Amino acid sequence: MECHHSEHGEECALGGVDNIAFSFFMVIILWYMKVLIGCNNFSYLSGSPLYVFTLANELRLLGHEVTIYSPMVGGVLEEKAGQAGIVTVTTLDPEAKYDVMHLNQTTSKVMLDAYDVPAVYTIHSEFPCEDPLRDPRISKYIAIRPSIAEKWGVDAEIIYNPIDFRRFHPYPKPAKELTLFVGTIDNLRRESAQHLMESGKRCRFVGRKFDTWADGLDNWFPEAWDIEDHLKDATETAGIMLGRTSLEGFACGLPAIIYDVGLNGEIKSITEHQPPADMAWFDSQLVVKQVLDVYESVR
Repeated sequence: MECHHSEHGEECALGGVDNIAFSFFMVIILWYMKVLIGCNNFSYLSGSPLYVFTLANELRLLGHEVTIYSPMVGGVLEEKAGQAGIVTVTTLDPEAKYDVMHLNQTTSKVMLDAYDVPAVYTIHSEFPCEDPLRDPRISKYIAIRPSIAEKWGVDAEIIYNPIDFRRFHPYPKPAKELTLFVGTIDNLRRESAQHLMESGKRCRFVGRKFDTWADGLDNWFPEAWDIEDHLKDATETAGIMLGRTSLEGFACGLPAIIYDVGLNGEIKSITEHQPPADMAWFDSQLVVKQVLDVYESVR
């Protein structure tokens, strides 16, 4: 960039500040993305919908435009998405334009058939309901832990579940011990929940009840967005596999009882885990950057 002197001082032949502003504008244009994220059911507070919301929220905070597609949208998730500037739709507009699609679960084929844009796919668990779609239109897979990629024999980027450390962080320890079990009470979790009840521990259950076994529980609470309010009362968490609540508990400095269960919820093993020494891999602000690197690699 050439400069010359004049009576008004030094001037740049290529426009000085204007040129810098133009370059910055071009960087923003190249970096900015319109992202479509799929979700089976964006109306209740379980692992995959919360993964989708947390990722979408971080993308919005970085300035990207995000639309969540799900046949079922509602509840507090729809409310929180709207507050964050995230668009939610229950049908796909064939005229809409996106730079990348992030697929999850069975909504994936509908999205692939609707748009000819690069697609990545996240696999959330080892259970048959998460058997990933194999389709040549999917450019890359993401698995939220190594065992999932191994289970399905998929060449996947390992990018862990995003946890918002602005919400989940160590709190003062409560006076009484309490084990917090968060998750839908259904056939998959019934045996683990029963085992926890019979252990003699003081415990609390939070989640939807899809199993009549839970009808008699007097220590059950309905699903809640502000799960950190329950974590503040807890001294440890319990749940099946390495679920989201275990990770949120780890972020709060709480140990976890993890039930490894089979297809019908039968307990295969029970292990107790302390929070990992390095929780940074679960920080949603780091996770979104890793996901963006994947997006950029397929565009």
